[in-house]
Amino acid sequence: MTMAAFSAALEVVANLYDSFLTILLCTLYFGSRFEGWRRNACFAAGVAAFAGVMAWLNSYSVFEGFGGIFYSLVIVLYAWAALEGGIFQKLFFSLFWNCVLMLSGFGVVLFLSLSGLCPPEEVVRYGSPSRALCLVCCMALRAVLARAILCFSHRRRIGRDTGGRREHLIWILYLSGFFLLGTALFGVVFETITGGQNVQFLPILYCGLLALLALIFISFRQADERESRRKEREYLEESLARQDAYICSLSGLKQELQEMNRELQDTMGAVGGLLACGREEDALRRLEQFDGELERFGTFAVYTANDGLNGAVTKAVQDCRRDGVRFTYRIMGSVGRFSSPDLGILLCNLLDNAREGSLKGPGKPSVDLTITNFRGYLKCALENTVNRGLLESNPGFGTDKDDKINHGFGIKSIRRIVELYDGVSKSELICRENGWVLRQELLLGFPRTEGVNPPDQAEKAVGDQGISGV
Repeated sequence: MTMAAFSAALEVVANLYDSFLTILLCTLYFGSRFEGWRRNACFAAGVAAFAGVMAWLNSYSVFEGFGGIFYSLVIVLYAWAALEGGIFQKLFFSLFWNCVLMLSGFGVVLFLSLSGLCPPEEVVRYGSPSRALCLVCCMALRAVLARAILCFSHRRRIGRDTGGRREHLIWILYLSGFFLLGTALFGVVFETITGGQNVQFLPILYCGLLALLALIFISFRQADERESRRKEREYLEESLARQDAYICSLSGLKQELQEMNRELQDTMGAVGGLLACGREEDALRRLEQFDGELERFGTFAVYTANDGLNGAVTKAVQDCRRDGVRFTYRIMGSVGRFSSPDLGILLCNLLDNAREGSLKGPGKPSVDLTITNFRGYLKCALENTVNRGLLESNPGFGTDKDDKINHGFGIKSIRRIVELYDGVSKSELICRENGWVLRQELLLGFPRTEGVNPPDQAEKAVGDQGISGV
């Protein structure tokens, strides 16, 4: 094989490698929206599109220049169609990786030229050994940079695209300006190197560009995290406020029910006396005062030692009755030992997701909740009918709800509360006689109280009662 043929083959390999690395990095950074063949098909389409754009741009010039913006366009389109995350995050990352591709090539050419290994004019000549060496170095350097980006990103969570559009747009504009500046400088620097002019300042300039790009990336991530935490805090505060209001209404309803119970007992005693005296009409009139009054207490589903659980289960009963979902529950655990807001938020999110998931499944929708004591833990087992195909297309038991942001914060709330009580959770698909169900199990460690041991499986805390309902 001649050197020209080898270099041509290496050009194709390098383009395919850069395309594969770019799409793989984006997929690992954001996470795929699909599983199975859909994920593989989207990945292959992304690699093919990126490689096609690279071949098209390289057919005009060895240095893409401002035409490199088409790389960002391919990344955004792939991420928008196949990956999780917000559009502003995808726009920023597409520009950022484009800048990384540009600076990595810039750095390799600069190092090889200054070290005397490759004349700069040979680097841009197709079929030359210098260009082959440059391509190999670029592939190795980009792999290292991609790995570093993933390591940094996994240590620092990727927030959802949750508002803050103005701040995100500002950082995107900063990065766009950096890309335009870097592209212009690349051309000037290359002319400087090939012209044999003084190049001692170039390494300093290059290091400054790298530092500026890293600063922009880190600053955007920090701004994104702050916005995500702010939105999550607002969501939690709103959830707590809604739950507190609901618990207060249930407490007031309970007091009214107790007062009516006493009044009803007095009335029934009086009615018994009137009937004993043969005054049926007076007895009937006495009973008419309760006509319709008891109906509004029909939705008061459960009363345990935990007001948060009472509110969550009662709300679930109301919502399931409205939507035609069969809801059964059995509460036999020591729920009184847990914080009412924590247990309320946990069960509200779990039951809401279970109810909405059951409505998307075939057949009769149903939700079943069981709470028991289990080896020093409070065990919450929840089952709901599901659409198996929908779950397979939304990994991680995702959602197709319009309000994905609040749904995401609801999932975070569940995880936060489970971690708060040193708990564990698992989810699995199970095939029942009536179809597929999603079973979720959570184990919550009992809060430690001095002198009080965790209850065993059969024990109930003071004030707790075994309760079930349909």
